Amino acid sequence: MYKAEKKLLFVFLIFYVMVGVLAGFILYEFFPAHYFSWYPIIPFTFTVFGFFLFMSLIKYKRKTPARVTMLYMMMSGVKFLITAVMVLIYTLLADEFRVEFSIATICFYFFYLLIESLIFINFEKEQNSK
Repeated sequence: MYKAEKKLLFVFLIFYVMVGVLAGFILYEFFPAHYFSWYPIIPFTFTVFGFFLFMSLIKYKRKTPARVTMLYMMMSGVKFLITAVMVLIYTLLADEFRVEFSIATICFYFFYLLIESLIFINFEKEQNSK
């Protein structure tokens, strides 16, 4: 992996963690009645998704650049399915904070979808400029 790609990966991972911590802090401090103990799993899950997406885009950009779009769409679909299953399992098993968990997960899903789409657009622009 090139030095610039490592730096970009590090910046995005730090950004993902900061967003998760900041959202958790806001939820805990300003809305303590809605804070639930399973909150940290949500940003962690999406950070892991973001890491794997970023690493896959870098790998396929070099090997088969024509497949980058297909890879992005496939990983977005997998992320959606895993997120839906995660919400479903929590809703079925937990007795408390079902709505809070669902809303927090949906908000993180769309936020990280936006960030990952921007990363993908950046990859596509770079690919088309070559």
